[in-house]
Amino acid sequence: MKGDRKSKKLGSTARNLHIMWIVKLVGRIAGFNIIFAVTLVVLSVIYMNRTAWGRGLPEAMYVYAPVGVPAVTRNVSYDKQQYTLVYEARLNRDAGAAYNMPADGYLLRVNLRDRTAEYELYSGSLTKTTDITFVARMFIWMWTVLNIWQLIGLAVYAVTGIRPIRKRLKPLNEISEDAFKISTMPFDETRIHDLENAISRITPDGPQGKLVTNDSELKGLEAAINSMIDRLRDSYRQQVRFVSDASHELRTPIAVIKGYADMLDRWGKDDPKILEESITAIRKESSHMNELVEQLLFLARGDSGRQPVNIEHISINEVMKEVYEESLMIDGNHTYEFKSSGNIEADADEAMLKQAVRILVDNAAKYTDKGDGITLGCGYNDDGRPMLYVQDNGIGMSSEDVKHVFERFYRADNARYSKAQGSGLGLSIAKWIIDRHGGYFDVLSRKDIGTRITVIMRG
Repeated sequence: MKGDRKSKKLGSTARNLHIMWIVKLVGRIAGFNIIFAVTLVVLSVIYMNRTAWGRGLPEAMYVYAPVGVPAVTRNVSYDKQQYTLVYEARLNRDAGAAYNMPADGYLLRVNLRDRTAEYELYSGSLTKTTDITFVARMFIWMWTVLNIWQLIGLAVYAVTGIRPIRKRLKPLNEISEDAFKISTMPFDETRIHDLENAISRITPDGPQGKLVTNDSELKGLEAAINSMIDRLRDSYRQQVRFVSDASHELRTPIAVIKGYADMLDRWGKDDPKILEESITAIRKESSHMNELVEQLLFLARGDSGRQPVNIEHISINEVMKEVYEESLMIDGNHTYEFKSSGNIEADADEAMLKQAVRILVDNAAKYTDKGDGITLGCGYNDDGRPMLYVQDNGIGMSSEDVKHVFERFYRADNARYSKAQGSGLGLSIAKWIIDRHGGYFDVLSRKDIGTRITVIMRG
């Protein structure tokens, strides 16, 4: 009985919506017909005026003549022109012409000979007319055909339109039925208490912390909660690791600055050598700390969606060439080479893409011995997608390091990394930039041979 009531309620709602839409369609059709009729009247008036005045006089004139008067013609003068005017006629009534019978005579159609100008009323009642029978019939035929199609469409919608409405209302009806079933289910306090106890046993940082109810009816809820817990736990771990790594990175330059400040306080006031050494070290560590803070802010803006990306059509050749020329000027410890296969173009944020390439070049320079070469290049891959790459013959990485190289604050090799200074965030920023452009990285590296990092852009 309850299912029948729900079905009837759904059918009633669908019918009401169907009727409402039919009324709207009828109103729209009526409005369209009114606009169409007004348009026809306006076009008819324009047509008659154009025929009467723009292309000479009409084909016929109607003369209202007294009863029993024979037809008389007379030449008249008007505007220095001579015209022939029929102003009296015997009662030879043309049934097709007498549309409006005057009280004092009959309507007689008279052909004109002269159509060069307007006619002046000389005697009797003379009126110029235009035969628009064909035009009127054409408009009436068009209006009739249009109305027939409108009525057919309205009839089809009236018969079949309720089905899609019911189909669209079906999910809402199912939700309503499910909600009704839930509201009428018997309340089992024991099951609720078991669920509360299972949730309370979950540890926030435990690796095996899962919700287990052993209740088949709560399996869906159990899976949803466990999935949410996993995401929260991963997010919490990333946050803890990020704060820990950032604190560690900031602790070192702060300790160095503090140490040199203490040394300045003790001996630097009177020793120019210590003074210069301390100022240089403080300036270097301050610059490093400033770079780290800027990178942290960049990633924070990116994670929160507040980092703007301005996509435009650019030349990758120009971006790579600019970074290549900059590297030649600022780095005299390595040799640089630029390779390009034609004009490579892509849709990207030019400033951000240039920043990502600079990070790759800077990273290659840190792990490449003095005097060795670094190659920059661009082209298209086998799939026709634009790509760019930075290749070095430095210390290389193991396959395990390659898997984590884009993680924040990841150290590829602690012993080798001690020779180079960096924040550990550069490649993470480069990955964020390329991800936002719909691209991806391809890393090929061998220990003691070198590394080639390729960026494949969106095609």
